Amino acid sequence: AVTITVDVKSSVEGFVTPGARVDVLWISTVRSKQGIFPLVQNTKILSVERSLSTEPNAEGRVPSTVTLLVTYD
Repeated sequence: AVTITVDVKSSVEGFVTPGARVDVLWISTVRSKQGIFPLVQNTKILSVERSLSTEPNAEGRVPSTVTLLVTYD
């Protein structure tokens, strides 16, 4: 597992919940050209802000961390 920091954009405004599957992308500018690079595809979310609840955040708070299930080949 790996925990990453997220914000309102990268956490889909707080609607991402444990059990969901997501892609993690890296957006970067290299030699004046912007590119999007997939880091992890179709990975399962284990927890959101240390919560295992599969219900969207009722308080409207945007999480700051998401823990993903990641395997290495």
